[in-house]
Amino acid sequence: AMGWGTALSVLFYFLFIVGVLVSAQEITPDTMSGVLNWPLWKFGFLIALGLFAIWTSYVPIGVEIERALHHDLRAPRLVAQTFVFAAPLALYALGFRNFLDALGLAGSVFLGLEYVLILFAAKKALRLSPAARFLSLCLIALFLFAAVYELYSFV
Repeated sequence: AMGWGTALSVLFYFLFIVGVLVSAQEITPDTMSGVLNWPLWKFGFLIALGLFAIWTSYVPIGVEIERALHHDLRAPRLVAQTFVFAAPLALYALGFRNFLDALGLAGSVFLGLEYVLILFAAKKALRLSPAARFLSLCLIALFLFAAVYELYSFV
């Protein structure tokens, strides 16, 4: 199942990329302005492949963030799920509409915070030596710095 799922995802990503590269007369940073004059069926198919590409990258990150909030920080499940669903909509409402910038923001902030949560959970669950405890604090500081820096450079 893992192999077929991975192969299917690769196929859809490949179809999306080929669809844009072959069919668009000009590749633009937002891609959509280059394909707006396509027939409706072709445009709809491209949108479906694009949504699938976004879905396959966002869902695993969202599930991990929800689990970390619920299990590690003991946030109520509804609060954790609401955060995962509402955060992208809030970012969009705040004007974050460039897809590549949003990916950079999600990658550095959300994944950085996920690793911080993992390190906090490890510190709580494991008996760490003083050196390992210091190293984990340094890593936490590094991930937090990276997340704050990405936010700063994004704004």
